[in-house]
Amino acid sequence: MTEQIVQLNEEFGLDARLSALVSLLAQNFESKIIFVKDSKQYDAKSIMAVIMIGAVKGDRIVIRADGPDEVMAVNILISTFTIQNKQRIEELLNKIKDECQDHTLKEDDFDQLKKEFEALDDIQDKIRNDSIDSITGAFGEFGYERTNPVPVNDPSGERLYIEGLQCECGVPFLYRRIGNVGMGPDGHFLDMYTLVCKNFKHKIDLYFDMYHGSQSGLVPTGLTKGDNRGSSVEDYLKIFPTDLEKIEKHFHKDK
Repeated sequence: MTEQIVQLNEEFGLDARLSALVSLLAQNFESKIIFVKDSKQYDAKSIMAVIMIGAVKGDRIVIRADGPDEVMAVNILISTFTIQNKQRIEELLNKIKDECQDHTLKEDDFDQLKKEFEALDDIQDKIRNDSIDSITGAFGEFGYERTNPVPVNDPSGERLYIEGLQCECGVPFLYRRIGNVGMGPDGHFLDMYTLVCKNFKHKIDLYFDMYHGSQSGLVPTGLTKGDNRGSSVEDYLKIFPTDLEKIEKHFHKDK
């Protein structure tokens, strides 16, 4: 087994474009490949599983491969995760083509991979141009119900939106991504987050559709926007939000 830790440098985080690229590449290796973040494992060969990691710029991900081509798989995926701008894509794909000449990724496979990636890249560009405050056909309480999720751009957009919110007592939130909860009113997969205000008095769940061009300008009922920023509770994932008393002690101790 071979594994390495990589820090994500892509500006938009592990968005649909980069998720598609790393997953399509992973599918061309015989080895079993998984990504690990916050003690959770994700199938590297499933595009939706990779998207659901929800990683943002600066996050660390473990790449773990087990099989006959594990070293090459990890090395190539490391290069893919460290893409810093769109212009390097062509350079990276050519590098992969050269390194895989004697491997399972043959000429036809490479050409197909490139076409699939370019098609997904076009889709992602269209998504980024789709900037709306609310989703057409949505109903129910904005943000609080799966039928009316908050439209944002990419996993990083979810976090930035949450970190700008304040509860009714005027303080920001601690938050954790719970995971994918099925499809929303326009057919996109939804994420659910649990939020607890830093006064530990209010707990809410919010739903997000991250396949849009920018963050919604609307705010769920009872919440406001503020300058103080919320915080992820990745250090307390195993106990959040069930053991708030313990988290509160850690939080005040760290302050």
